[in-house]
Amino acid sequence: MGMRRTSLAARWGLLPLVIAIATGIGGVAAVAQELPPAIEADRLLLLAEQQMRDEDFGAALTSLDQILDLQTEHNLELPAPFWFSHARVALEARRPQVARASAIRYLEITGQGGQHYIEALELINAADEFIAMPAEERAALEAWSLVVPEGTLVPGQSIAGRLSPTDAVWNNASNYDKWRVELGAGQLLVVAMDSDDVDAYLMVVGVDRTILASDDDGGEGTNALLQYAAPFSGVYFIVARSFGSRPVSGSYTLRLGG
Repeated sequence: MGMRRTSLAARWGLLPLVIAIATGIGGVAAVAQELPPAIEADRLLLLAEQQMRDEDFGAALTSLDQILDLQTEHNLELPAPFWFSHARVALEARRPQVARASAIRYLEITGQGGQHYIEALELINAADEFIAMPAEERAALEAWSLVVPEGTLVPGQSIAGRLSPTDAVWNNASNYDKWRVELGAGQLLVVAMDSDDVDAYLMVVGVDRTILASDDDGGEGTNALLQYAAPFSGVYFIVARSFGSRPVSGSYTLRLGG
């Protein structure tokens, strides 16, 4: 007796397969057996999706690479959208050569009529730009991508933080904390950083480490206060640091409006 379901991969448009899963065979002992390759691909895709939600792009790329290993070993058919997804994750994981190769593979399959034609070309351009970066700038971007945010902030929230000498360092200057925030297109972000311990300094930073806004003493005394209108919907980062050089140690409070 068996049941049929549409595979997770098919639901994502990556592996258009319908997988028959046998039930009631082997009981608990069957759990320890290896999954059939197509179902293992489903499991890895589910894992990669969660890793991408957690912004752990290095781990997500590893999961997708394991699907490529399955393709090689078991001759699985990977449709074009898989290659586009692989390219996007690879670029986020700071693997521009891999991203470029996968985007090209997508375009080879779909040509100019592919759903993600323009985005794939943009991925290639972004990969080329990353590859052409000076080594120092590329190293700084890679280091930035590895800094785990302290948390995700929402407008109206007030939260306490603390800078310490073990925090990441911004451009060989002060230690900093990295906070994540999601904004809609045109949304106004108002953020204040108050501290009795450090000379507060705030920045709004893009995912590519570009400084979009900054403030030193816009608040009362040496506190910081800035406003930023998001040009498009997406993820932004608030960098809380001090004005000055490291090491830095002290408590602060972030207050978000907007």
